[in-house]
Amino acid sequence: MPNKASLRGTAIIQNSLWVTGSSNSVFVSQDSGEIWQRDSVPLYQDTQTSAGYSVALNHLEQAFVIGGDYLQRHRAYANMVRLNDELCEPINTGSIGLRTAISCQDKICLTTGKTSTDISFDAGNTWQVLINKQAEGLTQGFYSLASDDYLFIATGAEGKVGVLSFKEKITHH
Repeated sequence: MPNKASLRGTAIIQNSLWVTGSSNSVFVSQDSGEIWQRDSVPLYQDTQTSAGYSVALNHLEQAFVIGGDYLQRHRAYANMVRLNDELCEPINTGSIGLRTAISCQDKICLTTGKTSTDISFDAGNTWQVLINKQAEGLTQGFYSLASDDYLFIATGAEGKVGVLSFKEKITHH
C-alpha cells in the first residue's frame, strides 16, 4: 500500500479488496491487491482520534464505511457513508457516536459500537437502533461483528456476546 495509514477494517468481494484507515480513507484494489486507489470519505474528522473503523459490502456491492472518534463515542456526528458508483454519500443512521464494525447479509445490515447497535432491513437505506435491554446505560453495543448465512455474532467488553439469527425469517426467491 502506498500510504502509511493506520489500517482497521477490511472487506472482500471476489477480487475487490476494501480497507479503511486513518485520515478517513478507504483503499480499494480491484486486482487482488496489486494496485490500490485511495479515497477520502466524509466521516467525522475533527480530531486526531477520528477515523474509519470498518467497511462492508451489501448484496448490491455498495460499500459502507463506518467510524468516528473513540474519545467522543457519545457525540452526534457523521458515522457512516455509502460508496456507490463513484458517489460517496453520508448516511443518516439516526444514531450517535462511534461505530466500530459493520456486516451485511443480503438486505440485512448491522453496525455496532460501544454505545449501541443499528440495523437496516433494506440494504442500508434506512437504519434504526436496536435496543439491548440487558445492557446498562451507554454500553448497549459491541466492538466487532461477523455474519454468515443470516446469522450475526457480535462481541464486546467483559465477555459480552450477542447473536441474531434471521434464518427462519428469510425466504429466498
